Amino acid sequence: MHIDQVNERILEAAEAEFARHGYHEAVVSDIAARAQVGKGTVYRRFGDKQSLFASLVRRGLAELQNGVEAVVDRESEPKQALLAVLDVYFDFFDQARDLIAITILEGVKITSGIHDELRQEVKKVLALFGRIFANGMQEGFFKTGDPHKMAFLLHEFIWSVLRGAIFFGYNPRQEYGPDMAEIFLYGTTNPNVK
Repeated sequence: MHIDQVNERILEAAEAEFARHGYHEAVVSDIAARAQVGKGTVYRRFGDKQSLFASLVRRGLAELQNGVEAVVDRESEPKQALLAVLDVYFDFFDQARDLIAITILEGVKITSGIHDELRQEVKKVLALFGRIFANGMQEGFFKTGDPHKMAFLLHEFIWSVLRGAIFFGYNPRQEYGPDMAEIFLYGTTNPNVK
């Protein structure tokens, strides 16, 4: 697939400017200057600032989806698939911490016009999670249940830890990575206590 280098430069510049100034204080002319293009080029390619931000979110969701899809295609063992999915999210956090922070802090208001479209993108990731749970249930690894609910719970569990990393400034992989898989897979109760 051919990647449009100009669009990519604009998106990278936008992410940097939004991270530096916040969505409302970021200025399209500064984004254009950072991307080494004219302001008109930004507007022609992305429309307004809100559409540019939405394009950043779409790009991030596409990266996550591609990473999770690769895991689902590669890992046949359910536990390994879940551990690999956590790594995908931690890698994404390491690469796109600023985008995640902007989206968490300002994203809902900014993307309200395309909220349904973004929800559909998230549903694609949830469907991939669901495949992991459905396969694991067929193999007897997971107890029988609704794989879509399990997918949603895992997704929200991961995002709650990532949101906490933004608010409290910790490294989610180091601080909670090993515990997350253990808690999600086996719970918090001591199996020796009745």
